[in-house]
Amino acid sequence: MGFDPAEIVDWWSEVYTPLLAEHAEVVKAEAEAKVEAENPALMETCEKGTECRRQVDIETNIKIREAWEVVLETLKKQVEATTITTTTTVQESWDAKVQCELDFPCCEYSEIYMTNVKV
Repeated sequence: MGFDPAEIVDWWSEVYTPLLAEHAEVVKAEAEAKVEAENPALMETCEKGTECRRQVDIETNIKIREAWEVVLETLKKQVEATTITTTTTVQESWDAKVQCELDFPCCEYSEIYMTNVKV
């Protein structure tokens, strides 16, 4: 079982990005429902007032989208950094285990014998 870094990229774009986008929509819908429930109903407006509200909605959606894009990018960088840290830590652990073999060569059997028995 080999490690393929492309799988992480696929996972990120195919799984996590859509999941976060869906979560952002849920958060927005819940916030809208909360604000609507806690505030007086909006009054009817003329054509210019309706256009003004439409512009407010557009600007609001842009701000929210940009905020979630920052979350996504920050999290992506954290995942990438943690992936590198994990790989480095596992390699260091492997190297330490090899050093254990060198520091404590207590086996009564030769390396060739051990290789043949375990394989």
